[in-house]
Order: sequence, then structure tokens, then C-alpha cells
Amino acid sequence: MRLGSAFAAPTEAEVELAEEIRRRLPSVERIRFTNSGTEATMFAIRAARAFTGRPLVAKFEGAYHGTHDTAVAGTPGVPRATSDLVLGLPWDDAAGIERAIAGRERDLAAVIVEPVQGAGGVRVADAAVLARLRELTTSIGALLIFDEVIAFRVGPNGAQGLLGVAPDLTTLGKIIGGGYPSGAFGGRAEIMDQFDARRPGALSHGGTFNGNPVAAAAGLATLRHLTPERYARLANLGDRLRGRVASAIDNEGLDARVSGVASLFQVFAGPSLAADDGLTPSAALFLGLLLDGFHVASRGMGALATPATEVDVDDFTDAVLGRIRSMQPVAAGPA
Repeated sequence: MRLGSAFAAPTEAEVELAEEIRRRLPSVERIRFTNSGTEATMFAIRAARAFTGRPLVAKFEGAYHGTHDTAVAGTPGVPRATSDLVLGLPWDDAAGIERAIAGRERDLAAVIVEPVQGAGGVRVADAAVLARLRELTTSIGALLIFDEVIAFRVGPNGAQGLLGVAPDLTTLGKIIGGGYPSGAFGGRAEIMDQFDARRPGALSHGGTFNGNPVAAAAGLATLRHLTPERYARLANLGDRLRGRVASAIDNEGLDARVSGVASLFQVFAGPSLAADDGLTPSAALFLGLLLDGFHVASRGMGALATPATEVDVDDFTDAVLGRIRSMQPVAAGPA
């Protein structure tokens, strides 16, 4: 921070962060930085449309790709003309994907997918479905975009390394900023070179804070700290957390479930759970955990950080189970 917090120009930290990301993601030959994951997916989609000369973008049910118009198609404030250029796809259903795309192949610029859905419930895509999606997009001349804004934390090479499928473009955020605002998009050189200002008709991408040096330094420190051994340890802690919660749910017949992968998890409070003050079960769980000293997303999603210990994980799971047990409906007694 003493070296400066904004220059509206490239810095050494930005270059080093780009090199570290490229080292981890072989599919990323060129990379550009943004200020958020929303900007990253917006520019990746724009690049795909420009590269293919096609207007249609497909995304999956339950997906979250930020808050630009294409990402939130069909919601208030988004013109119908924009929403009509977004095609919905069923999750983890290769045959359903092909049916949805049938007849629109020549219009389809890209399919964007979270290999690990965040807002969709920390769902890991089936590797075989992703492999088929890779084959399908290649065969029809569309691009495959992986939104790894959340998923990049699941392993040293992100979800694409874990699942063995390489996209044309990747979007990143969150962890690459080490707690500061940051995002990035990158991929095949021939696609990314559309942003080369030396080329006639280059795509525009400006931003005073793109590649912010403080965020770049924090992101670089974070990625360097995340060695393969630390990823493995986090994954083991995640397995411990999910295993303890799932075991208690099964053994006690609790109306809840847990999902996740590596250091990511989500706890779902079932609809039969009783909450006070008109709260939904999920809201009651979220607020209860805050009182217990644990902060997760309001939908029950969380992530483990490297300082976490087995004791921390066990304390958290005890708190989760305690809150769920307290909301279990009371069985009716004999008449």
C-alpha cells in the first residue's frame, strides 16, 4: 500500500499475479483484470459474441454470473430484447442441454457455466456432462466459458483442473484479490487478442481500477500461500465438516442437508423446521449462527480459510446441529 494504491496503469504486482494465474490455469493464455466477477463475466460474454459473430448466450438453471443485464435476464429493468438473447439450460443433463440448444446452434456464441455452482447450492458439475458440453460447443463453433469466480478455490488448478475439462474462457474473482475488489477474465490468445488496442476494431476494455496494485498484491500473496498441501488440508477439513453434519442429519432424521466440495459447503435448513418471528428456516439458521459466532452467507453457504482448525470445524458443526435441532417440529402426542 505504501507503493501506491491506484495508477490507472499496469504495475509489477499485476504482471506477477497474471503469471501466477496462467501457471495454475493452462487454458488461460491471455488475461485481463477487472474490478469484480460481474465485470469479468460481462467482458467474457462480449468477447465470445464478438469472436463468433453470434448473439445468443446459454446459461444454466440456478446459475449466478453477476448482475449485468445478460446475467440477470428476465428480471425487472432488463429489456426483453436482451433477455431474448439468453437461453436457459438444465443442470447436469447432457441430453436436456442438447435438446435446448437444438435449432439455435448457428446463433449460439457461448455457453457459460459454473463448474461448481455457488448460489445454486454448491453443486459440482458432473465431469462427463462438462466433457460433453466441451465437445458440443466445439462442434457447433460456440465458446465454452467457465465461471470460476467461486470455484477457483477448490484446488491448485481450479475446478477445470479438478474435473479435467478446459474451457475457451475463464472468469475469476474473489480469491484472486485476497479480500480486495478484483476480477479477471482470460483464455485463448486469439479470443483475448480482440482487446489489443493496436488492432483495428479492437474491443474496448477500460477501467481506472482494473488490476489495482493493492488487490493484485493481496491476491498474489493469497495464491502463493495456497500450496497444494494447504489445498489438501482445506479439503480434508471440508470433508470433516460435511461428514459430521450429514451423519447427524441421517442418524437423527433431521430436516436438513449439506452439500459442497473441498473448502466450500452449504447447509440447507428444511421447510418443516420451525422458526420464530416469522423467519424462514434458512434465515433463522443464519441469524442463529451469527449469535454463535459464525458467519456464513444468508443462504447457508460458507468457505473454510487456512487458519481454520479441526476444533473450529467441530465447533461450527456443533453450532449448526444445535440450531437445526432447536427448530425441529415437535411430534404430536397421543390423542
